[in-house]
Amino acid sequence: MRAAYALLQRLYGLRPASEHTSLSAGIRQLLGLLRRRSLVILISDFIDESYERELSMLARQHDLVVVQLVAPQEAAFPALGIVPLRDAETGLLRWVDTSAPAFQSQYRAQTEARQLALRTLCRRQRVSLLLLRTDEDFVPQLVGLFRQRRR
Repeated sequence: MRAAYALLQRLYGLRPASEHTSLSAGIRQLLGLLRRRSLVILISDFIDESYERELSMLARQHDLVVVQLVAPQEAAFPALGIVPLRDAETGLLRWVDTSAPAFQSQYRAQTEARQLALRTLCRRQRVSLLLLRTDEDFVPQLVGLFRQRRR
């Protein structure tokens, strides 16, 4: 969600009311609002946990397109040495050696595992998945996705 907020803020000057996010809660709220089968475009960074059940329900009931925003700064953590890191959602502060090979390896493995899990879920639910990098022009990719879906 952080990448989505950054993109919305950059494009439209929008700011979230809260830094606390829950993808599953947002999907549940959407499921409660939609009465007829609809085209749903779900835009998120998918850096969250326990949303798979809700996303599967949404895919079964609606025509779902998943758009994952990928910020380069979230895909590979820079080796900065020992730095304080605060979780934006919980407020927890930790000192972490971001240059340590173990940290870099674990961060990369978690990022790859999260990406593989989303890709697998979308494939299993027959949902279109589009990855958009926040540092690149996304318009051609969106146009390509909708051209492909129109066929």
